[in-house]
Amino acid sequence: TDEMVELQRKQQTEDLSIKLSVVKALSKLDSFLTGEKYNELHREYKDKLLSQTSDVCKQVMDAINNGDYERVALEMLALESANEVGGSFLKQAKRELRESVDQLLNKTKDDVMHGESIEIEGMKSVVENLKQIECAKKFIKEYLSTPDEIDE
Repeated sequence: TDEMVELQRKQQTEDLSIKLSVVKALSKLDSFLTGEKYNELHREYKDKLLSQTSDVCKQVMDAINNGDYERVALEMLALESANEVGGSFLKQAKRELRESVDQLLNKTKDDVMHGESIEIEGMKSVVENLKQIECAKKFIKEYLSTPDEIDE
């Protein structure tokens, strides 16, 4: 229990998820035990892991909205390491990421297509978008359903 408390406190989701798997297996022995049961321990820490994973998902969404693709990549790793608990959060984050990258690509293409009439501020916007696209290619390409599209 102390080890699980420490893992939860340090937000080490992968290690906590592994410990939860062990505790789940040990819960089969609960009928032979008195006192604290493994099933109760599993339920308690699974809820904590779920809450923690939900917080990570919120951080991913915030990073996506801010175009901070380096932070997105770090938070996505945390979601992946949450194994079964992080699965639905990871799917949701990938959908949001895909939409964000699509919007960025479309906005950049539109700005470039109107290149003749773009003022200096418009050019700065295109340059910033291209920098964001490069950052996205570097950090989050593996999380996109069609990663080659970002290269075009």
